Amino acid sequence: MDNQVQELTSSITTSLTIPSTTMRHRIPISMLQANGNMWNHSLIFTMMHGDHLNPNHVMRTIKIKWKVVDACDIVRAGHNRFVCRFSNDNNHERVEEQQPWVAMGCLVLMEPFTTGMIAANATFERLPLWMSFRGEHMQTKTVRMIGSVAGIVTTVLPVRIIPRNAEGFRARVNINVNEPLLQGYPFNTLSNGDVWISFKYNNLPGLSCTSCL
Repeated sequence: MDNQVQELTSSITTSLTIPSTTMRHRIPISMLQANGNMWNHSLIFTMMHGDHLNPNHVMRTIKIKWKVVDACDIVRAGHNRFVCRFSNDNNHERVEEQQPWVAMGCLVLMEPFTTGMIAANATFERLPLWMSFRGEHMQTKTVRMIGSVAGIVTTVLPVRIIPRNAEGFRARVNINVNEPLLQGYPFNTLSNGDVWISFKYNNLPGLSCTSCL
């Protein structure tokens, strides 16, 4: 009887013992790469001051706003963070070019997203705005330098030529959403000393306060 109890105890102990070597099922590298490539060249976005919003409502509203209801996939990547994958590059470029977007009473802030990025590390501090500058003696490099006072300049138009319309030079500038918009800045000249150059924001979102501009 004692031998039977000992054998039974030994059998139970053996069955409950955790293997010394961790067991795992290996997924083929090609499959992992295919999964990752699905989300390359996507974007991650958040709703500024929109932590209270229902995520399902956000995803549905954004698809309608961007006119990509059947042309993109949006997944939740954390609290008030969403990753969007477009079915074609044209829609992706259009959405980025037509910034800033306002939906559900919030500014939509976005950043490029690729596989390997950690959604929680996205900062969402910049918003692209077009700014206008007027000056008879300006050139592209000068406009770029002036625009850099307001933020990070990504584009200056027109390129290599003097503007031939009343708009003058335009610069696309990524401004910091956590800081006030600059109304202008004093710059030196060759013959008139320091002059004040005003900044005109061409596509300012309706949510922005204009009383200080």
